[in-house]
Amino acid sequence: MGLPSPARRALTPMWLLVRPVAGHVIQVCSSKVMHPRVQQLTGFELKPRHDQEFALYVRLLQWAWRNLPDRLLLQPLAYNRFQYEKLVGTLRSFGLDSFAVPEDRR
Repeated sequence: MGLPSPARRALTPMWLLVRPVAGHVIQVCSSKVMHPRVQQLTGFELKPRHDQEFALYVRLLQWAWRNLPDRLLLQPLAYNRFQYEKLVGTLRSFGLDSFAVPEDRR
């Protein structure tokens, strides 16, 4: 990940605690959206509680998409493009076709 060795050593205990939870979330979400035949190949059996978990994860993601700032939600290039489009929209509201001096002021 490009972290220096001391930072990796400091973050390892926290990662060991977070990893099983993150893996379970990924497994439930990916199994829930798979085609049933592909899901059977994975060997992971979805139970009724997984439906509730998936519904919770979907709601959390919807909340995050609505409430978190774009800077956190978008990849850097996508965020830059988003900012560019906003700027273009703002500048088009002035109706400038060019930066030349208007004909009536020459």
